[in-house]
Amino acid sequence: MTDGPEFQIIKLPDLLGDEWRAERDRQRDEARQRYLDRLVEVLAAVPPSSSDRERAGAVLDGLFVTTRREDGQECLCSCHPRVPDSDLHGYGFACPCRLTAARRQAAFKEWMTELEAYQHSPEGRREAAARQAEEDELLEWLADHPDVVVTSHGGMCPEQWRGSVEGRSFYFRERHDDWRIEVDLRPSGRFYRSWMGGDLTDDASYELRETDEGDVIAEGTTGVAGYGRKPVQRVGFIASTIRTHLDRERCRVHTDERDDLELLFGRPLDWCPSCGLSL
Repeated sequence: MTDGPEFQIIKLPDLLGDEWRAERDRQRDEARQRYLDRLVEVLAAVPPSSSDRERAGAVLDGLFVTTRREDGQECLCSCHPRVPDSDLHGYGFACPCRLTAARRQAAFKEWMTELEAYQHSPEGRREAAARQAEEDELLEWLADHPDVVVTSHGGMCPEQWRGSVEGRSFYFRERHDDWRIEVDLRPSGRFYRSWMGGDLTDDASYELRETDEGDVIAEGTTGVAGYGRKPVQRVGFIASTIRTHLDRERCRVHTDERDDLELLFGRPLDWCPSCGLSL
């Protein structure tokens, strides 16, 4: 019950097919050609007497600074390339992709040491106690609702839940305030690599697994009524949404009795008076 979501590595081209891969490669080649042309224009406008640093500055501005036509202010749209705006990974120069395997392992150990130190700090202990209180509250709720089973839950980006309601398997996912619920999970025929621990760059640290998929029965945003903030609120929201779907699935009023009801009301039905399904 307390298991967290596994860390999955999914290669999109393998899921989307060769046509997607070919179009991505075409766009990448076109982008490279356009920026080559832009760089030629920038260098041609730099005075020959300029120093190396001045020429380099012109190149940086020409490639990474885009201004709006109306007011000349810098446009921050993500479609424009730009230099890093934070010191993450040493402004990109210390990215793990530039490190040796030994240095990556050392950096990971350093991070784990810092994490362990935080967990033993007063703030870390308070945070752990708060999480445990929420987990205890969730377990108590599940004990009162035996038809709801949670096999894993957690995460923030995305938040994921797996389990079953009334014997029907489900998967819940929320990312960037958008969520969806799938039921009746089944093998999809697509595979992903699940990280089992160890060096992220070592193939031996992964296990190949098949993805499951189900029928999407509901989706929306986190602003919907009843969504809540705490795990116990979330599981209640998930279970209630699935139960509503199952009730409507079992309802025969809007199928077997629809004609009689429309004659009774004197107009076509917009919704089922029994289960509330929109018709």
